[in-house]
Amino acid sequence: MTKIILCDDNSHELKNISAQVAAFYGDDACEINCFDNPMEALAYCDSEQVDIAILDIVMPEMTGIELAQILRSRGLDGHLVFLTTSNEFASEAFEVEATSYLLKPVNESKLAAVLKKIEKARQQYDHEKFTIFSRSAVRLIPVRELMYTEIIRHKLYFYLADGEVVELYATMREYAEQLLQFECIVQCHTSFLVNMNFIKSVESTRLLMKNDTAIPISRSFTDTRDICLKWLFGRRRGK
Repeated sequence: MTKIILCDDNSHELKNISAQVAAFYGDDACEINCFDNPMEALAYCDSEQVDIAILDIVMPEMTGIELAQILRSRGLDGHLVFLTTSNEFASEAFEVEATSYLLKPVNESKLAAVLKKIEKARQQYDHEKFTIFSRSAVRLIPVRELMYTEIIRHKLYFYLADGEVVELYATMREYAEQLLQFECIVQCHTSFLVNMNFIKSVESTRLLMKNDTAIPISRSFTDTRDICLKWLFGRRRGK
């Protein structure tokens, strides 16, 4: 079930968007929680895993951008959709990795298109897996759980989102071809493969991951920075 929050200080808009979202998913496929106060939305997200947050940008106590920044800092890795009456906040929306940016009054078909895109990405991401071969076992790992892979001397390390590190004797070449078939995986260095869904920020010479690990961008992979920026801007965030 897809868990969604809506936050808009306008009760009429909140009711309208909620009805459109419910119509898209049907009665049993989603859980919608509506808030007219951003602080209440924050409190809810502190205790619940949210897949999609649809936020009005212009609110009196806190803007939707500010709310999104706090949610991201507290670990929200779901999709963000912003609602607004003007395009002036587009750059700020980019900074918090928004999936989409819709102008009010929200057109039902445009909202449905955004939700369809999100669900397609989530379903695809949930089913993607790669295989690790060791001397004792073969293991399938969901791509959504892999943050990055690093080679040190003759040992390959797979860093997973839950903190587990899987290690085995192998070369990067043995696994690069398998991993790079997934759209979210990029190589930024001969020693690193990165899942772009776990990037917190893109800097000139490095990628900062959500666990605060800094991964270098090699001069041999000069296009990596642009690839990552484009991914974050048009991001599926499909978890």
